[in-house]
Amino acid sequence: MKRFLLIFILINLILPDIFSQDRKHTVYIDNFAVFNGVYSGGAGLGIGYDYSINRFFSAGGYISYLTDFKKNFTYNFIANGKYFPVRTAIGAPYVDLGLGYRRRKSEEDDIHSLTGLGSIGFRFIFGNGLVLDPGFGVRYNIIPLAGSENFNLGFSIKTIAGWTF
Repeated sequence: MKRFLLIFILINLILPDIFSQDRKHTVYIDNFAVFNGVYSGGAGLGIGYDYSINRFFSAGGYISYLTDFKKNFTYNFIANGKYFPVRTAIGAPYVDLGLGYRRRKSEEDDIHSLTGLGSIGFRFIFGNGLVLDPGFGVRYNIIPLAGSENFNLGFSIKTIAGWTF
């Protein structure tokens, strides 16, 4: 254990801290929305933006859209904030909380709701600005605005790829 701790400290001292560069903006694509759309026989897209407020916090937004090209579609508009408790030379774990609007239209229902999101993940930023951000999250429909849904809870796997500058 002492050897691991010593190696960990040396790596963090020797390697340059990737977060010390003045990279405040991150744009990304959530590949889970793309995979989910293709899996369901349609298409999906999730895009987002993060602005680093300081070394521990970022704020941003996220938009996703899924459709089967028939009568079913879902879209989300989410404002979120991330907390990065620790920064290392290879990346940073984070906790992400968001609040937004969700609409799901199907042949049977037209559901509108105020939605809360929570996720955890690990952000890797490579020297050229490439961002890989794996994680998992949960969505909960807090307040139904119209319609009713049998399942107010949903889970997702985050497979984000993007660019920071």
